[in-house]
Amino acid sequence: MRSNLIIYVIFTLIISLIISSQAENILTDDFEDGNISSNPQWTEVDFPQAVEMVNTGHNSEWSVELYEWQSQGYGTMSTPINVTDEFEIIFWVKYRPNQGGTSVWRASVTDGEWEANEGFIISRTIRPGRFDAIWERQLLRRNTNVAYGNAGWYRMRMYRNPDGLWSIYWKHETDASEILVFEVEDNFENLDDPHFAIQGSGHYNEGGLLFDDISISTPDNWQVTLEERFTDGELDNNPTWYEYNNHRGYFAVNENLGHDSSPCGECWSDYYKQSYTSLSTPMNCGEEFKVDLWIHQRTPTFSIFSVGIRQGEYSAPWRGVQVRINYHDLDGHWYLCYWDHEGGVSSHNEHRIEYDPDRWANLVMKRDPEGNWIVTWDKNGEYEYTLEFQDSIQELDNPYIWWDGGGYYHNTGGAYIDDIVVTAPVADEPEIVLPNPIDFGEVEFRRTAVQTVQVGNVGTADLEIESVTVSGNGFEIIDFPAIVEPESTGDIVISFTPGEVGEFFEMMTIQSNDAESPADVTVNGTGVRVSPQELHERLIQECISLRSEGAINRGQCNGLVVKLEHSITRLNRGQCRPAVNQINAFINHVNDLIEDEVLTEEYGRPLAVEAQFIIDLINDFGVNGRDIQQPGIQVPDDFFLSESYPNPFNATTVFEYGLPEKSRVTIRVFDIRGNQIQELVNSEMNAGHHSLAWNAGSAPVGMYLLEMRSSNYSKVRSVVLIK
Repeated sequence: MRSNLIIYVIFTLIISLIISSQAENILTDDFEDGNISSNPQWTEVDFPQAVEMVNTGHNSEWSVELYEWQSQGYGTMSTPINVTDEFEIIFWVKYRPNQGGTSVWRASVTDGEWEANEGFIISRTIRPGRFDAIWERQLLRRNTNVAYGNAGWYRMRMYRNPDGLWSIYWKHETDASEILVFEVEDNFENLDDPHFAIQGSGHYNEGGLLFDDISISTPDNWQVTLEERFTDGELDNNPTWYEYNNHRGYFAVNENLGHDSSPCGECWSDYYKQSYTSLSTPMNCGEEFKVDLWIHQRTPTFSIFSVGIRQGEYSAPWRGVQVRINYHDLDGHWYLCYWDHEGGVSSHNEHRIEYDPDRWANLVMKRDPEGNWIVTWDKNGEYEYTLEFQDSIQELDNPYIWWDGGGYYHNTGGAYIDDIVVTAPVADEPEIVLPNPIDFGEVEFRRTAVQTVQVGNVGTADLEIESVTVSGNGFEIIDFPAIVEPESTGDIVISFTPGEVGEFFEMMTIQSNDAESPADVTVNGTGVRVSPQELHERLIQECISLRSEGAINRGQCNGLVVKLEHSITRLNRGQCRPAVNQINAFINHVNDLIEDEVLTEEYGRPLAVEAQFIIDLINDFGVNGRDIQQPGIQVPDDFFLSESYPNPFNATTVFEYGLPEKSRVTIRVFDIRGNQIQELVNSEMNAGHHSLAWNAGSAPVGMYLLEMRSSNYSKVRSVVLIK
């Protein structure tokens, strides 16, 4: 009957460190750091010299010793607790050794900072031994039948429901189950600023206690995953109960005898051992849950009622965990039993209980993710009894609940069952917070603007982003986070490059594991035209700024500016090719300054890139760049790659190429051995005439090959580099 005592002991030794997943942990302190004043911060009240750290802990090295200071007063420490109306306090205490006479300790909850004899107090006195519930010096309840010895640690559990009803539980570390000391209501009108305090004292001696491993928690969000009250009068739907062994005659719905005068389920058999049958249904939850149900004897010969939990559909007798209410005909007593039938190994334990056959009794079964069970018989009733154990189930991600009942030795037996409610924690889920609509405003044609926006997660699980896409042209997703942790944000980087003049309005779609996925965010921007002349003026200002910063001297600045001014003059006359030649001359001048180490790459390269941008704009859209959508220059009839100029060349040579249609173009430079030296173009280009410069940089003198490929066209030109 006590084959699992070792499991009980191990479980009870660690229970104060385990905060059930159905609760939000508010405060935990095992004093392992040897410090009272941090994490959380305890305040030592009145007699701080009577509050000491000692190296005799419950599950770690340290605990707190509280005692009476020279017959003057309690050693007391207090801390605020961030709770609401409903919460649970668990802590461990030990009789302070080597102290004779009366010993007293008190645990109290006050609204506001602790003051002596204020609020709700649980007092434990030794010699005489008693538990008292006190409200501001007024005795509310007393229990003199609960043991407290000087060997080992004891666990106190204080649960307060939203209506102010306290349930006080007590157990020794070697006990299989806890004892309900009493239930009592407090007189708080509200708890706006709750504090917890622990005190140790004696009666004109240095009595007190050792205090350790406190945890305070509040209920978390659980949901109902299965509910059966038999009000529809059926066993076949909402939920559907599946019968094992197909003996439907042993189950029925009784219309009149249910809990709270409603219909209820009924089960029986004429010979339990031979006519075994069960009803089962999925619980729609995971490995952590609570089963709450009511049972009542069916006949005076009622001897067995069983309820069990197993992994997956019910396909073999009694697999998983079984809790049984059992009447022994031989000794005439009732027993609460559990059976663990996992993996072909069957173990069980049974405990004698009291049962009132004339009323309904509440059976509550709670399981945590580690397989630890708390089973309470006659919950909140006269014969309440709690049983704790740990199962051996390896996997429980699809639990089924089953129940049956019957009798022994040809007795019909059986039981009524009603109000079966299964609850489980709400599964952790992500909850996406979308960025605001993204507006790039005005962006110049063919320029690229970049924005970084944030996507948030206010859920309780990681937000996993599978993809971020944008419909239409012009916008591109550069980067996005694969994972956004709870209560954090991640960056989505998006660019806008208008290929036309006008408004762009598209949708960014985020695909994720959020329940409402996919989610859309509007993205808009406007492409605007800037004339080549205006771009020239900007480039001139950049050159003047470089002179002001000392990057180039006056003569070098003037040499660059003159070429740009000549280009503007040619543009104003409608002369595209001469204007392009002047800009190419500007590019060559910039490259020479870089090669001569007058200009750094940091300063010079942006000038050359901007100048090339102007060339492309002129080639594609003409002198004024007015008709961005419709190119302003003649489109060639065929692909072509021109001879470069100059050729031979020193440092830089320029060539043109033409496209009769929008095409993907690659232009690469090879040496005469076929080794690629540089890739000049690898992109989609608009139809029209294009001009390109190649700066050979530090390449050795010799012959080089320029290769152009596009669609079905390829062409190679040779150039000669001289020094």
